[in-house]
Amino acid sequence: MTISQPSKPIYSIDVPEVRGLTATFRYNFFTPDESVNETGGVPAVFLTRPAAEVDSGFVQYSTTRAPRYVVFQWAKPSLADVGNELSELAARNRSFSTTGEQHGSLIQDNLAKVVTEDDFASSGFASVNFHDGQIDDKIHELVSGSIAVQTLSEPVDANNSPHRMAQSFAATLPDHIKPHWIHKAMVSKAGGASYHVPPGASAGRGPRLGMLAVGSRARYQDLFFERLKRVATNTQINTKLMHDLVNRSIRDPASTNANDLVNMHQHSKKVKQATDHRQQLVVSEGDYRSYAPYFWVKRFGSSPHVQKYGAEIVGFIIDKYEVAPDGTLQAHPPIVVDSPHVGMTVDYQVKFNAKYVYSARTVALLTMPAIEEVSGQVATVKVLVSSKPSHKLYVHTLKLDAPPPPGDVDFTWNYETNKLLVTWAFPVTSERDVKQFQVFRRADIRHAFQLQKQYDFDDSAVRFPYNELPDPRLVEHLTSPATFWYDDEFDWDVNTSSKTGLIYAVAAIDAHGQTSGYSAQYRVWFDRFKNRLQKELVSHLGAPKPYPNLYVEGTLFEDSIRAAGNKRMRLYFNPDFYYYTDDHDRLHRVVETAQVGGGYKLQFINLDNMKSADLDITIDDRTTQSAGQAAQPNVRSGAQRKPLPRTG
Repeated sequence: MTISQPSKPIYSIDVPEVRGLTATFRYNFFTPDESVNETGGVPAVFLTRPAAEVDSGFVQYSTTRAPRYVVFQWAKPSLADVGNELSELAARNRSFSTTGEQHGSLIQDNLAKVVTEDDFASSGFASVNFHDGQIDDKIHELVSGSIAVQTLSEPVDANNSPHRMAQSFAATLPDHIKPHWIHKAMVSKAGGASYHVPPGASAGRGPRLGMLAVGSRARYQDLFFERLKRVATNTQINTKLMHDLVNRSIRDPASTNANDLVNMHQHSKKVKQATDHRQQLVVSEGDYRSYAPYFWVKRFGSSPHVQKYGAEIVGFIIDKYEVAPDGTLQAHPPIVVDSPHVGMTVDYQVKFNAKYVYSARTVALLTMPAIEEVSGQVATVKVLVSSKPSHKLYVHTLKLDAPPPPGDVDFTWNYETNKLLVTWAFPVTSERDVKQFQVFRRADIRHAFQLQKQYDFDDSAVRFPYNELPDPRLVEHLTSPATFWYDDEFDWDVNTSSKTGLIYAVAAIDAHGQTSGYSAQYRVWFDRFKNRLQKELVSHLGAPKPYPNLYVEGTLFEDSIRAAGNKRMRLYFNPDFYYYTDDHDRLHRVVETAQVGGGYKLQFINLDNMKSADLDITIDDRTTQSAGQAAQPNVRSGAQRKPLPRTG
């Protein structure tokens, strides 16, 4: 005879979830320990101020006091209008309304007793939150990789436009996957394509368009896959089946959650083992009980009583995790907002160039009846219950903006030492992160600038990676800034006219390895008849290092690339020599490859708004000959190549 056992119950409590959570990193100014110390340089008034008391005015005040922070904004849960007649659904939602009472530090004082709404479920179920903040990148890699494999046999000069490839690839997929979706997945990596709108024009607003402010011009971004990044799914899974579901997802190579569920594998295995260990064939009364830690209780004995039950929203909790270099998550103390009327707060304890993960929960105060397990007395308890977490926000506390060029470049002749003194001033910036100066010189605009001197006074606890590799003999390390330099090679007997004068410029480098353009460029010579220096302006400040003549009067060159729709760029590598030998018959590489740590950068400059972007390029060494066989004999006949200081 088979006896049917009753199913285990699931208790459900629904606390309104936080909607529209956004996080923005703001960098105000430099501190030496910014990359290793979260609280370094942050005044105590910001660290001790309750999160509920941070408003827009306090954030504005902190721009000159706090070096960096992350600003959060969210939409407060919608509340029912208690003055109107409520439907059944509205009446249920009304129980989670707020009385407007300020509870002070209620959540902070009882943080360890805050339970999630899923904790009321019985022990036979586990609550799992699914959210992928990189789903757009995964879709792009999956689709573009599949198309790349499909088109390997096609000739290189075939018509491989995204539209044509999407049409051909869609024929192998189910009918509900349209070519338009495949085309978007191919070209919409990292949020989608963005484009600028000319002043006075309007791009309209659709469900897939978002507007970002860039200077004085509007920039619209195609948010085709952006909405998927904000989808969070919360579910309760039977612990008997959880480990099997995780295993199936990990084994499926096409699963977008495979990499994320690897971290859950050990946890699900322990849960299954614990479930099998406590499995009982008989029905236990404990299977139908729900336990929750309370912070307030009032016992009434066995006598009847009248008590008002219900719930109210009392605040919010923002959970914080740091992504370690190995990809693991390190938990940080949460940010507690002890007020239901706040929709904005700030995290002042963040390191520079770190990755953090945030999610927010609504906290409700639940007043409900209970029975004491030992004595059986009737009681009323108050419990703090949090909602399911919102979608996760991944914040990279990195801001790499090039500093402005140095200003007030001037020249003075020292009549006692007969030397030229070059002076300049710090660039006008509020970030206080300029940590190096470079002095450049050239004889004519037809020649490239050469580095003459570099002052390095970087006091960072951990130095940021630096992209330029100057001659170490030209770099002077200082403990304090220097804004002057003597040119010992300037000759008042040679540089006596504008034709023989020398052109000078200065550049600044910040603590994050970003370099400015050239300062204003001046041609300097010594007029022996007037017995004083003469100078003339050659170029205004701001010229990029690769193009020092960009602002010289007159059109020196045409635009290298003109935008004309969706175009591709082909990059060809065709060096004249791979190696050369010096006077001592020692072999040297001309081309640095990825195998020896070499890399190159291709810079794109928009001449309309002077915005630039760098493309990293690496070269793989696939040569089969040895270095001696690959070297060309005619290299020896040339002059020995002397490395020049790199300026870009």
